[in-house]
Amino acid sequence: MRISIGGDHADPSLKKVLIEHLGNKNIETINRGTDTNDSVDYPDFAHAVATDVSEGEVDCGILICGSANGVAMTANKHQEVRAGLAWNPEVARLVKQHNNANVLCIPARFVSHSEAIEILNAFLDEQFEGGRHARRVGKIACSLLFLLVSTFGLLNAQTSEIGAPEVYANSIVAEDLKSHLMVVASDAFEGRETGEPGAEKAAAYISSHFESLGIAPFDGKTYYQDVPLVRSQIQGGTAVVAGESMVFLDDFLFYPGIKDGSMEGLAMVVVADTAEWPDVTGKAVVMKAASKEGETNWQRGLNDSRIKASEKGARAVIVVGDDLSTLRSRMKPWLTRKSMTLDRSEALVGDGTRIPTFLVSAASTSNWWKGSALKSWKKWTKAERKGKTMASCVLPEATWSFELLRDEEHIVSQNVLGYIPGRDSLLAEELIVITSHYDHVGIIDGEIHNGADDDGSGTVTVLELAEAYMKAVNEGNGPRRSVLLMTVVGEEKGLLGSEWYADHPIWPLENTVANLNVDMIGRVDEAHADDNRYVYLIGSDKLSSELHAISEEANTKHTNLALDYTFNAPDDPNRFYYRSDHYNFAKNNIPVIFYFSGVHEDYHRPGDDPEKVMYGKTAEIGRLIFHTSWKLANQDKRIEVDRVNDFPTK
Repeated sequence: MRISIGGDHADPSLKKVLIEHLGNKNIETINRGTDTNDSVDYPDFAHAVATDVSEGEVDCGILICGSANGVAMTANKHQEVRAGLAWNPEVARLVKQHNNANVLCIPARFVSHSEAIEILNAFLDEQFEGGRHARRVGKIACSLLFLLVSTFGLLNAQTSEIGAPEVYANSIVAEDLKSHLMVVASDAFEGRETGEPGAEKAAAYISSHFESLGIAPFDGKTYYQDVPLVRSQIQGGTAVVAGESMVFLDDFLFYPGIKDGSMEGLAMVVVADTAEWPDVTGKAVVMKAASKEGETNWQRGLNDSRIKASEKGARAVIVVGDDLSTLRSRMKPWLTRKSMTLDRSEALVGDGTRIPTFLVSAASTSNWWKGSALKSWKKWTKAERKGKTMASCVLPEATWSFELLRDEEHIVSQNVLGYIPGRDSLLAEELIVITSHYDHVGIIDGEIHNGADDDGSGTVTVLELAEAYMKAVNEGNGPRRSVLLMTVVGEEKGLLGSEWYADHPIWPLENTVANLNVDMIGRVDEAHADDNRYVYLIGSDKLSSELHAISEEANTKHTNLALDYTFNAPDDPNRFYYRSDHYNFAKNNIPVIFYFSGVHEDYHRPGDDPEKVMYGKTAEIGRLIFHTSWKLANQDKRIEVDRVNDFPTK
């Protein structure tokens, strides 16, 4: 047996390992390079190996590059070549058994050297099954005459309508979506949890695809936008006032997102009359929780008081109330769970305040009031019931100390950006943003949650949209406005990646025309069990009547899907409008459409696997998104924001 092997700079050492392995099996190899880590163009080496195979110089070929997408695409341009990408032995066996592949493509960034050897062995040991597979493989190859006739016909057709979007939209096909998703939602990516190696693999796969398409890094250096995060879990806490200790959860709670890990000996000032604030600089402000008919309302008026205390220079706010039990049962799961937040040192303008705020049971405060004008908690509440406003005062015998026990880790994850500059010198200053989230929930109780639909389906659709747009660019028909195809991280942790982008956009938000967000479009819900040709649209008419009209027209002309607006209502109890990444654009007054197919029995469960995804359905929705975005990117006038959003901003 004789094998031709080549690859780019992704991992020349892997090629050397495979050549040595083949030599030990007495298999002759032709080394087509490269043998250094210097940056090279992968098509040069893919063409060389494919030529060896198509001309019969070798029995088969092996190609290696980062994701292996680019070399597979290149090799398959050659007649008689059937290049198959494999990232594990099972897939390697299938590409030989069912597809009679004669070129094996290995993604160096996603497999170890030992795994690559197992993949190669599986490929070499397998035989083509023939039968029905022979008929199907026969349909892959086209005779030269047919190609010439078809090409001539296409050239004539395209002469009359250069840049017809249908040509580019139709490049979004089920087979390519499946090829991507079988990688992105494989066990090797370990559920793609933000901050874990599986998510890093997914980011690398996406950036490799953008690179293989010829999309340049948005800043000339990288496809990544770093997203700084804090991963933490509260283990406990104590507070001490006037020598008496209080225990977190038993005696007091605090507002989520607390930054301060400790406080020591803060003077305590009661603000009983919010119309007359004493000097609270550097002190802990003590306030009484609102109540009505004996029931404590911890929230009423609290946000305004926190902001006021912060503006006055206070270090903390302590709210005292009679009944902590109901609030405790509601907040405990959130306060003690593992959490992830954006790593910000300061709150954003307009984002309220981060002043540490404690909620304390009145039963734990008996020794706080000694020596003060209030005398006791009982007298304060009795005076209030009589309608009397007590004067603010210092608590002379009490100081506030606090210690938080928390595991905390600072990490950096990435949004992955594919930026395509517009070809119109004026309109290129405006941007269409298409998003999905590539993260999922990881491994839970030892089971990998692959997240094929959530949101592998959206992620691979964005990859195919990028390819469709680059097809237009390469034919000289790129979009007039700029287009950003962005897969974000941290959606499952609270829309963190898109929030960070909205706060740190690569293009001014005021120049962002619209956001089309794709999340879970590969399955069906109970309401559509008998017909998968539908998609839920959320938000399309909330800020721009024109965006809604463009979406409807694109569907009528090109896809004719059932557009379901069930969840496009402020009173939707599911609150889907607030639960995906478009929200961080909409809250900045940018028109959005959220494409969604609803939840199903495998939502956030280990059964959300690529075998259950409906790739034809996903491709149709992808084509609808392409046509909608194409219109937005190419019409003369930018769509207008002409409606007041009836979804309230949180």
